[in-house]
Amino acid sequence: MKLSPVISALRAHCPRFENRVGSVAHYEDLPECGKLALPAAYVLPGEEVVGEQRAQNAYWQTLTERFSVVVILHHRRHGSGGRPSVDLLHDVRADIWRALLGWAPDPEGGTIEYAGGQPLEANRAEYHYLFEFQVRTEIHPEDTRQAHDLAALPEWDTLCLERPSPEPDLFLSLE
Repeated sequence: MKLSPVISALRAHCPRFENRVGSVAHYEDLPECGKLALPAAYVLPGEEVVGEQRAQNAYWQTLTERFSVVVILHHRRHGSGGRPSVDLLHDVRADIWRALLGWAPDPEGGTIEYAGGQPLEANRAEYHYLFEFQVRTEIHPEDTRQAHDLAALPEWDTLCLERPSPEPDLFLSLE
């Protein structure tokens, strides 16, 4: 699944981040100057889970693609005059849900579903929280190598039938 539409949706529908939504490349261990200002969100690819092949004469398999949104907030305490990050997290989650849940980034794919969340890291300055999402789709015969190979074959226009008798061969044209 392409994640750039997810990043665009979060930038457009979560004004709290002020367009500070990045990708996995931005989230890796970068020097402080390479990180986005806070609050920020990072979209990371996740695991793919497939179901069993469900057809005997074609290819048909369920695919669940996961991705995560890591949110980094200022970690403030009550005494500093700001709301604590753990309370703010509820509001951030609501914003992200409104931006993503039920939306199909790919018209031929499934819709985004919430798959859970968990805290990642907290220190005196930052609070990191991971929200997980998934999209369920199907792998169809047209997605396979066999479909590609069949499409590359020349168009079929002649049928040759041979009889096991002394009669001459019969040719049938489909033109």
